[in-house]
Amino acid sequence: MTLAKDLWPGTGEFTHKATSGPDFDAYNNVPMFRHNAYFGVHIVYYMDLVAHTGMKPLSMPFMVLAAVKTMISKPFSRQNSQQVLNTWTKGLLNRLDSLKFLGYVA
Repeated sequence: MTLAKDLWPGTGEFTHKATSGPDFDAYNNVPMFRHNAYFGVHIVYYMDLVAHTGMKPLSMPFMVLAAVKTMISKPFSRQNSQQVLNTWTKGLLNRLDSLKFLGYVA
């Protein structure tokens, strides 16, 4: 996603990762506000772009509708008894205004 809220969905193929080198140093020396202010970048992952579907604008009405649906459905959701995240992390991820990204391995 760009700063103008344009999405560029696509597919990549993992090639390798690095824990040192010029890219690793560049990411750790760039001012990324709060995202690496405390912990830094630990691993840089590399992918080859396989395909992309072109630019799509982020639909704010769709985002608002999805947030409302989430608030309405949350009391009816099944609670998992296995505790994986600590309280602070769950609180951060459960906020509607928190950025979350989804990726999957096909």
